[in-house]
Amino acid sequence: MFSTFDRDKNNYLDLNEFATGMITLFNEINFDKLISFIFDFYDMDKDSLIMQEDIKLVLSYLPLTIVSSKPKIKDLIKLEKYEYNN
Repeated sequence: MFSTFDRDKNNYLDLNEFATGMITLFNEINFDKLISFIFDFYDMDKDSLIMQEDIKLVLSYLPLTIVSSKPKIKDLIKLEKYEYNN
């Protein structure tokens, strides 16, 4: 994400780059600008193509857990009680 925010590619984010990136990411209503931002995020090697390796690299930063089965009702009830008691 840093490289997507760093528009002038100086390896630093100034306030304008950070604010522009955050606004684009969370508030952009212009579809073309938003999709371009997302494309830039996934194009890790900046070759204007999203390849399988780009996706693998992006996904490698996400903490993924594999759920082997559906949650059981008793586990959901415990979670619900925990949330309400805190």
